[in-house]
Amino acid sequence: TNNSSSSVRAIYFNPSSNRNWGPNRLGNSILQPRQSITFQLPLEVNYDVRFSWGGNQAAEMRHTDICRISGIIITDEGLRLR
Repeated sequence: TNNSSSSVRAIYFNPSSNRNWGPNRLGNSILQPRQSITFQLPLEVNYDVRFSWGGNQAAEMRHTDICRISGIIITDEGLRLR
């Protein structure tokens, strides 16, 4: 969920065992403020996630156990898990 005041331009994620971020999961789309997007991930436990938003803001989360969270919230201050 994008709760920041800026558009999210890129979302990258892959299993932590893969050192490559892979493609921008938004493709050519942009996640506007107050919008949400859902991804169905293969059953791996730990993922690395990277978000880019605004002019030059970016945040990463490494080795995130996706089975223990219900979402990621993007804020002007960074990322929060739900």
